[in-house]
Order: sequence, then structure tokens, then C-alpha cells
Amino acid sequence: MGYILTDKNGNRIVSPANYAATDEQVYEQLERLLEEGKISGSNNSRDTLIRGISIEYGRLNGSSFYFARIPQFDLEGKKVTPKVAITSADGLVDGAKISALDYAKREKTAFCVNASLFNTNTSKPEGQLVINGVDKTAYKTDSSGKKYAWMDSDMGTAISDTECYPLCIDANGKLSTPYTDRKTDAAQPSALIEAGYKYAVTAWGTIIDNYKSTTADTWDEIVHKDKKVVRQVIGQFQNGDYFVCSFDGIKGAVTVNEAGMDYDTIATFLISKGVRFAYSLDGGGSCETTIGDRQINPIFEGSTGRKVATVIYFSAD
Repeated sequence: MGYILTDKNGNRIVSPANYAATDEQVYEQLERLLEEGKISGSNNSRDTLIRGISIEYGRLNGSSFYFARIPQFDLEGKKVTPKVAITSADGLVDGAKISALDYAKREKTAFCVNASLFNTNTSKPEGQLVINGVDKTAYKTDSSGKKYAWMDSDMGTAISDTECYPLCIDANGKLSTPYTDRKTDAAQPSALIEAGYKYAVTAWGTIIDNYKSTTADTWDEIVHKDKKVVRQVIGQFQNGDYFVCSFDGIKGAVTVNEAGMDYDTIATFLISKGVRFAYSLDGGGSCETTIGDRQINPIFEGSTGRKVATVIYFSAD
């Protein structure tokens, strides 16, 4: 990884192209340069984290991809974790939603992506939703008057019990899907909170678990059977670093020359990069990947993207 060091005026003083060093050695170098007054300690944790994020652009089977690696520690050694948020200004599920890019600009996030599936008519998030240890689920009521948390269909299209289960984030920032049956008692918001998960958000499902791709049953979800769609995938490496990979697909006049991507190809590609765990977030026109105030993948709707119910953003604690 290349590290860029600057002086107090923001001028670049060191820019090693191929720095063969461990994170610990880099931190020691930064600390020494700080003591010598050659660089300034940054109070802007956003910029510090942004400088540590690497982005790879490429093509795979006729589809453009944008692969971002987010370190588990920023360049000042602070722990970086993903967090889930509702995009409305008041943080309520009924509030007016905005795009991931607009959220990133409003909240000054370092790195932000769209997250949950949501009802395009009501703009409410679908499925289990936990934010900072608080249940934010948009509960539904069945014919007998009983409330339930899980996503029951994809805008009227039936889904199986082992699809659309929550991605969980624990207090240490580890990503996992401990319960792949969305209706099980252990997967309900209160149980997830009791189990120590700080965040939970519902989208399509796991693509890779422990370096192995999941089954075709997972890949063939409802509207996703046609591979010519836009994909958004989040996950984690063994060392704790995170990644987000966005894949272009045919989307109106914006990306007419894109082939789209199927889960089998995605899983093989990500495993080759050393990914331990990967989960499919909402895709299609909702797919937005932002670093700072800039979106790195195409904007598919309007000037700043589709309004989405939730986002996942990264910040240093």
C-alpha cells in the first residue's frame, strides 16, 4: 500500500510507490515524523481515513468494477468500523430519505455506500434493522394483528425463508450473518441486540463465507436471476480490513455497454483477492459508492443518485 505524507502546509514530502512495510512500521514512521515536526497531527479523522483507502478500477467479464479496500485502522492508528444509518435528517424510518451521496456530503463521511433493501413506495427499510444497539425496524402486521420484523416479499414477489436475512456488525466491527433463516427467533432485532450486535441491516444475503462461495440457491434470488444488473457487495478480509466492490450492469442510458455480473463470477473474483466474507447489499439503481464528497461508480438517477433508506458508512473511533 502506498502512504502519502505531507508537511504542515499540506505539501507532499514522502510518496513511496511500493512501500514494503507493515502497518506497525508505517505508524512508527508517522510518529517519528510528527515528533520531528515534519508533518502535523491531523484533527480531521475523515481526511486521515480517506488517505488510507485504496480504490481499484477494472473490467471483469465485460463489467466495470470499483474495488475499495478500507483499512481496519486509519493512518493515525485509530480503529475503523462500519456503521449503519437511516438517511433521513431526523433518523426516523418515516423521515424524508436522501441518496447515499447526499448523505455523505451532509454528514461528512469518509466512505459511504447504500445498504438495505427498501420499499420504493414508502421508502421504509425492509427487514431487521439495528442501529447502534437500538431497534429501528419498520415492523409489519400480519392478518392476525401480530407484528413481525422480517422482510416478507420483494415488493410482492415471494422469497424463501433463507433469503434476505440480516448482515450483523458486532462491537469490534466484524461482519457476519450468524442467522440465515430470517424468521428464526435468534435473528429478530431484540435477540440480535442481546447477542451483542451493534448494527444489523437486511439485504440479499451471503456470497462468501470463510473463503468459500455459497450455493446457487443464494445466487438465484428473485429479481437477480438475470446477471445484467448492478451489484453492490461488502465484506471483510481475515486481518479485519473491509472492502466494498461495485459492479456495473445495464442501467438505462447510463451504462449501456456493461454486461452485468453474476454471483458465481463475483465470488470467484473476490476469493482470488483473499476475501474471507462477502454479503450482497441492495443493487440496481440504488448502488452508490462514495469516498468523501465524490461518487466513484456511476450515478444512475438524477444528479446525486436514488434516494435510499439506509447507508453503511465508515469512521474512525
